[in-house]
Amino acid sequence: MKAFEKSIAIPKKIEGETMMLDKGMTPSAAEAFLEMAGEYVTAVKLGWGTARLIDREIIEQKVEIYKDAGLDVFPGGTLAEIAIAQGTYEDFLQELDELGFNAIEISDGMIPMAIEDKCEYISMAKEMGFKVYAEEGKKRDDEYSLLSPTDIVGRMVRCIMDGGADYVIVEARESGTHGPMGAEKKERVKILSEIVKGVGIRRVMFEAPEKEQQFELIVKFGSHVNIANVPPEEVIPLATLRAGLRAETMGRAPVSPPGGEE
Repeated sequence: MKAFEKSIAIPKKIEGETMMLDKGMTPSAAEAFLEMAGEYVTAVKLGWGTARLIDREIIEQKVEIYKDAGLDVFPGGTLAEIAIAQGTYEDFLQELDELGFNAIEISDGMIPMAIEDKCEYISMAKEMGFKVYAEEGKKRDDEYSLLSPTDIVGRMVRCIMDGGADYVIVEARESGTHGPMGAEKKERVKILSEIVKGVGIRRVMFEAPEKEQQFELIVKFGSHVNIANVPPEEVIPLATLRAGLRAETMGRAPVSPPGGEE
């Protein structure tokens, strides 16, 4: 039983996918995190290329810990991009499997990638049984500005329909200030709304590590909006925003889909 369960009513289930960003936690820290907040997270990303610098046995141990908790776990898309650039993508997929990962992030934030090629990389990963998170967007804002909302949505739809991606991620980097998330509010809301309209709220994840970003997304799209790149210490605070247990969303967040209760 949760604390204050006898006296405070909240939704029966806190909706929405939450991806936690692991930037180098020890296995014991991962276990401690899951003990406290495991039920409020659905996926874990080992940030960018951090896994390449850690002993294989430790990565295998952490991956197993997260998988035992029922989570998707994968390294950052930067590693896949490096493998593609070095011509070792098939070897990378094989090692991903050997290490026990059950998912992959495929991005094109730093290297040029035709959507046809990206869909092929997604298909190759799906054939090996990985759940695929396809990240769309450039890490440099001057490159992102060259893409129209129609271009962004079109590429996301292609990732799902042609490649078979399970989710698409709106690139914002660890800071959450790049791409659409870094635009002026009016433009940001317009682009994000077009993405949700084109892809569907259930299939898109927004990189939004900051409370203000999370609040804006929850108020705009509902407490079931999918949010990525959440620091471990911010997973429970995000859950309180979703549940209306924080001043910013108390009585303001739209009601979740069927499955919860007020």
